[in-house]
Amino acid sequence: MKAAILVGGAGTRLYPLTTYVPKALIPIGGKPLIDHIIDYLSRHGINEIILLTSSEDHSAISNHLDRGYARDVTLSYDVRERIGTAGAIGAASPKLSDTFVIYYGDVLVDFDLRAMATFHKEHQAALTIALSKSVPIEYGVAQLSTDGRVTYFKEKPVLPEYPVSMGVYIAEPTILPYCKPQTDLSNDVIPQLLQDGLPVYGYLTERRHYDIGTFRVLEEVRNLFKQPR
Repeated sequence: MKAAILVGGAGTRLYPLTTYVPKALIPIGGKPLIDHIIDYLSRHGINEIILLTSSEDHSAISNHLDRGYARDVTLSYDVRERIGTAGAIGAASPKLSDTFVIYYGDVLVDFDLRAMATFHKEHQAALTIALSKSVPIEYGVAQLSTDGRVTYFKEKPVLPEYPVSMGVYIAEPTILPYCKPQTDLSNDVIPQLLQDGLPVYGYLTERRHYDIGTFRVLEEVRNLFKQPR
């Protein structure tokens, strides 16, 4: 099974850091973020990886990875202008002729990807979404009575009944016609798949993910890597 890693985002939330280094090359625990992602995929038996890069960041990323042979994986690149997450996947469709993983290149995860692949196959899904039951909501939440009185309040709760998308998917080529330029996988493609009745499943895990999209989470993850293992 192949994996397509989305590493073409502008990283605006990490400005001005991303003015100097692509988000995929931000160092965490002694090596760039993209190295952690490739190591994770390799540990789960995925050694053919396509990096969906922007023309702005391609040289820096490809120069670092050097085609991946030292990492026991085979890397290739699909280089485009920024045309949306789904647009980038659709543009790479000639390379995605079988079941494949979609991995957002700004997240770190450590759940069992092999088990997710088995779940996907058993359910004959067109798309399976990795969903975490352990991610705290970023805001305080409340429940109100009919007259507006607060009956419940909790700051940054974990709501397992509302699992959070982790930015990792397993897909079949049947979704590729939905991946048009300037479309987003979450905002555009998944709702359309559901509307058209394609089998979309959620793979639940107790493990959480880390979205390296803000300085707060970046610092949190860097501190995790400093802890004894």
